[in-house]
Amino acid sequence: MKKTMSYIIADSSSFSQKLINQGEADFRQIKILPEPTILGGTIIVYGNKLGMISYGNELKTVIIEDAHISEILRLFHSLAWRSLS
Repeated sequence: MKKTMSYIIADSSSFSQKLINQGEADFRQIKILPEPTILGGTIIVYGNKLGMISYGNELKTVIIEDAHISEILRLFHSLAWRSLS
């Protein structure tokens, strides 16, 4: 199975700290948003698919398959990634 590097932008939750401790051994690089930012969900972009997961009172998921929308989200992620230290 091919390993794909993940570039994660996360808040400073305990779950994020666990991911940081596992580090690049699990093919991921992580940057943490400044406090007091709290994310209430996740966005995953893979190929031409986009998955959005909300962690509110009720777990909600949306999957969109669209190359243009996926590319826009990749651009936003890239801009955010470069702006974080």
